Amino acid sequence: MAEGQKHYIPERLSTTFHRILKKKITFINAPGGYGKSTLTNHWSMVSDFPFRSMEITDSCNNPQTLHLHLTRILNETKDTRSIIVIDHVHRVKNKEAISSLQECLLKASPNIHFILLSRESITPLAHISDIQYQTLQLNANDLKLTQEETIGWISNHTSYSIEISEKQLEEIFTVTDGCPALLQLAYQHYSQGQLPLIDEQGRVAPLLEKFIVNEWMSQLPGKAVNQMRPLTIPPYLSLDFARELLQTDVHSLFNTLEHHLLLNKVLVESRWMYCFHPLVRVIIKEILPDKKFKRPVYEKTALFLEKEGFIKEAFDMAILADKPALALQYLKKFAPQALELEEYDTLQGWFHRLDPLYTSADKEAASLQHWTLIMLNRAEENDNSGQKANLLLQTEKDTWTPYLALNQGSIPFNRNSFGFNGNIHETVKELQFPHKTSAFTPYRKLAIAEALYEQNDKIAAREYLETVWQSAIADKHPGISIPALWLELLCHQSEGRIKKVHYLTEEIFFRSLQTNNPVWRRTGKAIKTYTLLNEGFLEDAEDWLAEQKEFLHILWNQMTSFEYFTLTRSLLAFQEVEEADNLLRRMITSTSADKNIGNHLERRLLQTICAIKLEQTTEAELLLKDALEVGHKYGYIRSFLDQDPTLFLIFPNVKNDLPSHLSEYCTNLLQLANKEESKILNDNPEMKNALTLHEIEIIKYIQQGFSNRKIGDQLNITEGTVKGHLHRIYKKLNVSNRVQAVKAAENQLLL
Repeated sequence: MAEGQKHYIPERLSTTFHRILKKKITFINAPGGYGKSTLTNHWSMVSDFPFRSMEITDSCNNPQTLHLHLTRILNETKDTRSIIVIDHVHRVKNKEAISSLQECLLKASPNIHFILLSRESITPLAHISDIQYQTLQLNANDLKLTQEETIGWISNHTSYSIEISEKQLEEIFTVTDGCPALLQLAYQHYSQGQLPLIDEQGRVAPLLEKFIVNEWMSQLPGKAVNQMRPLTIPPYLSLDFARELLQTDVHSLFNTLEHHLLLNKVLVESRWMYCFHPLVRVIIKEILPDKKFKRPVYEKTALFLEKEGFIKEAFDMAILADKPALALQYLKKFAPQALELEEYDTLQGWFHRLDPLYTSADKEAASLQHWTLIMLNRAEENDNSGQKANLLLQTEKDTWTPYLALNQGSIPFNRNSFGFNGNIHETVKELQFPHKTSAFTPYRKLAIAEALYEQNDKIAAREYLETVWQSAIADKHPGISIPALWLELLCHQSEGRIKKVHYLTEEIFFRSLQTNNPVWRRTGKAIKTYTLLNEGFLEDAEDWLAEQKEFLHILWNQMTSFEYFTLTRSLLAFQEVEEADNLLRRMITSTSADKNIGNHLERRLLQTICAIKLEQTTEAELLLKDALEVGHKYGYIRSFLDQDPTLFLIFPNVKNDLPSHLSEYCTNLLQLANKEESKILNDNPEMKNALTLHEIEIIKYIQQGFSNRKIGDQLNITEGTVKGHLHRIYKKLNVSNRVQAVKAAENQLLL
C-alpha cells in the first residue's frame, strides 16, 4: 500500500500494457513530469516478462556507439520474450544514428517489444513507413489524469492527513491539468498551508513554477542555459504560459514565447518583457545558428522579432533564412532611425551582407546605399554643416523617389526653408541685441520679423520688415528680397487681402526668374503654386504638380523643405490624400535639433490633416497632440493658423485630454482661427460666396448629372482636378454633397 500511495497508477494506464504487447514498438512522447518512467516501472512489476532498460546519452549520436549499446542489450535478451525500454530517445539527432536505431528496431526478434520514451516529438523515427504499422503511440494527453483519477490520486495519499475542499480540488485539477508531477507539488503546496495555487492575476505558485522552468531549461543546450540562468526568471508564470512552457520543445519555443509576450503586454508592471527579451536574444545566438534548424525556422523567428520591435535581430534572421527581400524590408524600416541617428556605418554594414545584384535591382535600396555612402564621406571630411536628411521613398505607389537631403544650408537666416525653424521665443530674445557686424543687420532683422509673425504679432513684424527694406533698398539679391516679400505675402494672406497676395506672388516669381540660382527659380514657382492652391485655381497648379512628379528623381537632393511641403499640399488639393500621407510618413524630422523644429511641426500638422481626410480619427488626435506640445514649447502660432481649416475640426476632440497649459493653448488657437476667419469675411464680404467662374461652370455640369470624368473631359482637365474643385466648392457653399451644392448655388442665384 505504501508503494501504491507513492506512485498511483490509474487502472486505465495499468491495462494499457496489454496493448503494448500487441505491438513491436511503443512510442511514449511526453514532457518531464508525466510519469513515463514511473509507468514503465509499474508495468515491469506486473509483467510476467523481463524488462531491460537503456538510456540514450549525447554520445549515442555517434552511430557506431549507439549500434554497440543496442547490440549488447539485444544479445543479453537471448531471444526470449522481453521488453526493452529506451529512455531519452529525443537526444538522438544525428541522421545516421537514427538510421542505426531504425535498423536495430526492425531487425530485432519478434519476441522483443520496445518502449521508446521521449520528451520531444520523435517524428523522424515514428514516421518511417516501415515502422509505423508496427507501433503504438502515446502522448501527454494519454498519460495525464482525468478529474476522477485526480480524486483517486488524492484519496490514495491519506498519509498527509489534510483535508482538501471541493474548491481546492477544482483548483488543483485546473492548475495541474492532470500532470502527475504537478499534482504531487500542488498537494505538497497545500500540505504546507500555502496560499492558493493561482493568484488573482492567474499566475502559478512558485513551487510549481520552479519545476516547469527547470523542465523547460533542461531541453536547452548547456551553453545557452549557463547564459540564461544569471538573468533569472521573474516570480510566477501565467497559468496558460506555464502549460505551454512545460509541453513545448525547442523547435516550438518561439511560438510559446510569442504567445506569452503578447499575453503580458498589458501588464505594464510586469518584468516579463524586461527578462524575456534578453532570453530571446541568447536563444537566437546559441540555438538557431545550429545546423539542425531549417531556414523556415529562421524566417519565422525574423517575423516574431519584427513584431516585438527587434529590427536588427530580425535582419540577422532574414539573412540566415536566405530571404533577401525580407532582409531588405527590415533595412528600409530601420533606415529612417539610422539616418536620424547618423548610424551610416551600421547601414553600410547591412548592405555588405546583402547580394549587390539584388540591392541594385531595387531602386529605393540603391538610392539609400548611394545616400549612405555620401553621408559616410561627409562624416569622414568632418562636415559640420548641420544639414539634416529628409527621407522620401515615393510620392506614388508606382513612382520611385530616392532618399534625399534638404539643400538649404546656403540661405543665411531663420526662415531659410520658408518654414519657421528653431525656438521662436529664443529667436526673438537673442536677435534683438545689436550685432557687432553691421553687414548682418538686414538678415538679423528679417529673422526677428519672421519670429514675430509666427507669434502672431503682425504689427511688430511689419515694423521690422520696413527696416529690412531700408537697410537693403538697393539690394535686389533674392537672398534677402524673396524671403522678405514672402513674409509680407503671408501677412496680407492672413488678413484676406487677395489682390495684395496676387501682386506679391507675381513679384516673387518675377524676381526668382532674374537669378541664375536654380533653388530660387524653383522657389518662385513653388510660391506661385502655393497661392494658386489657396485661391482654388487647381488647373493652373496641376502643371507644377506634374512637373514635380516627373523631375523629382533628378532634383531629389536639391529641393527645399518648402518645396516638399508645397508638393504635399498639392497632393491634398487633388485628393491624392494617401500619396500625401505616404510622402509625409517617409520624411525624417525631429525636435532634437533646434533648426529642424519648424519642419517637424509643419510635417505633424500636414499629417494631422491627412489623417482627418482619411477618417483616421485616433491617428489624427495623436498627431495633433504632438503638434500642440511642440507649438506650445517653442512659441508657434501662425503655423497652425496658416493651415487648411480642416485642421481645426478635431481641436474640440483633443482639448479635454490635454494638460491645463496645452488645453489653454488649444483654446487660444481655436479662438484666433475663428476670430481671423470672421474678420476676413467682414472685411471682404464678397469672399463668402465667391465661387470662381470656373467653379460655377462645374456646378452647372453637376446640375446636368455629369460624372467627374465627364466634367473633366468637357473642361479638358483631369478627374483629380475636378475632385479638388468640388472639395473647394463644398467648403465655400458649406455643403457636403452634389445635391446640396446645386441647391445652394440655385438659392444664391448662381445658376
